[in-house]
Amino acid sequence: LLCLTQESCDEYCRFLKEDGILIVDSDKVRQIPINKAYALPFIRIAREKVGTPVVANVVSIAAIAEISGICSRESLEKAVLGRAPKGTEDKNKLACQIGFETGYNAKRERHG
Repeated sequence: LLCLTQESCDEYCRFLKEDGILIVDSDKVRQIPINKAYALPFIRIAREKVGTPVVANVVSIAAIAEISGICSRESLEKAVLGRAPKGTEDKNKLACQIGFETGYNAKRERHG
C-alpha cells in the first residue's frame, strides 16, 4: 500500500493484509499506524533529483517494485516509458532509476 498523504494512510491502512507492505511519503505521513513500514520522501526526491515533483508517482512505483520484487526493473521501466507523454521520456527514465535505487537502499537498510 502506497500512501503519499496522511489522509490516505488513515483511510486505507486498515485494508492492508497482515503480510502486506506499507510504503509512505515520509514528508507527508507523520503518523504511521504500523511498525513495519517504509517511509521515504518520494515527492522531495522527485523534486530534488529529477527536477519536478510530477514524477513522484514514478519514483514511488519503482521503489515499490524494488522493495516488493513484484516485477523486474526492465518490465517496469518499459511500462513507464510506454505511457510517458512525448518529451518526458528522459525524466521518467531518471525517475525510474532513482526509484529503484531508493527502494534498494531502503530494503538493504531494513534487512541488513
